[in-house]
Amino acid sequence: RGMILKSYEDRNIRVDNNLLGVKLRGRYHELSLTALTGRVESMSAQRIDILHAFDLEYRPAEWMKAGYSFASNQPDAAGAARTRLMALRVQPSIWNFDFYAEYGVKQNDDIKQNVFNNAETLAGRAFYGSANFYYETFSVLAEFKHYDNFGFSSSDNSVSYNTPPAVRRDYTYVLLNRHPSTLKQDNERGFQVEAFYGADEYTELNASYGITKSLRRGSLYQRIAGTQLDVQTHLKEAFGQIKHEWNSDLLIIAALGYNEELDANTKNLTPILDMRYSLDEKNSLHGIFEHQLTTVYTTHEQYYDDVVTFEYLSAPNLTFSVVAEMQTREPIAGSKERTFWAFGQFGFKLGNTTDASILVGSRQAGNICIGGVCRYEPEFKGVELKMATRF
Repeated sequence: RGMILKSYEDRNIRVDNNLLGVKLRGRYHELSLTALTGRVESMSAQRIDILHAFDLEYRPAEWMKAGYSFASNQPDAAGAARTRLMALRVQPSIWNFDFYAEYGVKQNDDIKQNVFNNAETLAGRAFYGSANFYYETFSVLAEFKHYDNFGFSSSDNSVSYNTPPAVRRDYTYVLLNRHPSTLKQDNERGFQVEAFYGADEYTELNASYGITKSLRRGSLYQRIAGTQLDVQTHLKEAFGQIKHEWNSDLLIIAALGYNEELDANTKNLTPILDMRYSLDEKNSLHGIFEHQLTTVYTTHEQYYDDVVTFEYLSAPNLTFSVVAEMQTREPIAGSKERTFWAFGQFGFKLGNTTDASILVGSRQAGNICIGGVCRYEPEFKGVELKMATRF
């Protein structure tokens, strides 16, 4: 959850910040160290800036961990100031509570002198905190963030180095990722609350609610940018899910998602039905129906998307899936337009280290998001082959 080095520690986050250099990890009793140094490739395929970073973590007691992170980026431009980030964190666990708090600052002498005339020592600041309470089959997680000009990127702004906790929910369903809100490390303040309850041996309930807004006037970000903008809501989202195991073979999930996001200025309501049926110990069927009503605030247009997914899984080596999508629009009253996409995908394993897949058909454009970092997948029609090998 760290605010500085997480993108280099969690490789599931889709940030292309590959580093040509050295990474070191060490541990002595309750003290651990992670350090890295090298050059990051920019969008122009050049390795210009030099990045140094390290993280120290110490566990003085069973119930407490504390850490310190530091990162520095030296631009290639002559005379350009170095950008430095520092953060302190604590992680106490008391009874049925787990806490996490981290405070970070950003320094840059060019901003200090040219923007603030040496009246401010900081070029950015950030705070993230969370509290998790759990008791028997009930748990609740509350998170808060405040990121004020805490983005850490290459001198040409083409590569982002840090991904602080997004305080957004990650979704595995297609349509819930269709209109995402991306993490803005420089200009965010918000919270999220998530609750889980195991009603009995067969039924689970999960719900979350969160809001992310921009910073108010007078923030470091607005002062550096020279703006006087009012607070805007970047994201408002709510999600609820009921999971019920009807018997040893049949599992049904019903979910409802709602969000309002500023990136595309839309409101989205998405009910989902997810069913999984086990044929035997190795073979199972999986079906998902997703429906989404989208309202575009800018144009007042409303349209529907429907996605149906059917999967056959033969653990652990084979999968076959068919995905079909229909989008219904009404650009002129009384005149409906429907667009269809459909593809089949076959996945298989080659040995113990290689996964391969073949996709044939067409696919609607969409996003894949993890931790507030989204990768856009353009519309596709044709044949796609993929192979991933683990060494």
